[in-house]
Amino acid sequence: IRAVKAVISVAGHLRRDNPDINEILTVLNISMSLVRVSIGKNSKDRPVFLERVCNSTVVISGYINKCIQLYQTTVVRHGLMLVGPPASGKTKCYEVLAAALTALEGKPSSRGGVYQAVQIHVLNPKSITMPQFYGNYKTHNQHWKDGILPAILREGAAAADKKKRWYVLDGPLEAGWMDGLNTVLDDNKKLCLSCGEVINLTDVRSFFFSTFFKCGVSPTLTWQEHLRLLQ
Repeated sequence: IRAVKAVISVAGHLRRDNPDINEILTVLNISMSLVRVSIGKNSKDRPVFLERVCNSTVVISGYINKCIQLYQTTVVRHGLMLVGPPASGKTKCYEVLAAALTALEGKPSSRGGVYQAVQIHVLNPKSITMPQFYGNYKTHNQHWKDGILPAILREGAAAADKKKRWYVLDGPLEAGWMDGLNTVLDDNKKLCLSCGEVINLTDVRSFFFSTFFKCGVSPTLTWQEHLRLLQ
């Protein structure tokens, strides 16, 4: 704990003196120096600590690249898929990107316009039934009742703010519930409900599929989505 406090303290002083300094590289450099000072040259633990600090640099750099690639994909596609094993960083990848875009809200974007804040909605379709996901007719009066997906889409459409909205469908992929999203992912950008109603999507809405396996997805959906692999 004292070592962590020392790193944070030194990093804070450097950041106040140099506001534009790279935070990640600064913390890693301080950590390397701390290891060299705290652990003797002949200690067997020293190579282990130095190796882990160096590996952290590579991991962080690669993860930042993944976040940048995800951003570049969201610019050109409104439907994309994050594929990778559990604990590979799929969730944190889009959360970090959303936090970065939100922090840049209102500032000029490199691609024209300004950056917009992001609001994330996460849903696991596998955990609920199809009527709960899309909606169905009530048995006693035959009135249509929206499912969770149409409900949050309507909520986003009625919002007065200009936030981007990312709808993350996290979990195993099945043709049953995914087939209803064909018109959402293609150029039509609309959700067609069984009651005959159509919910149009705006350009500020994107669909993310976060999963381990891509099996069970039709070729049409695979073509419509852009894949981003995390290992």
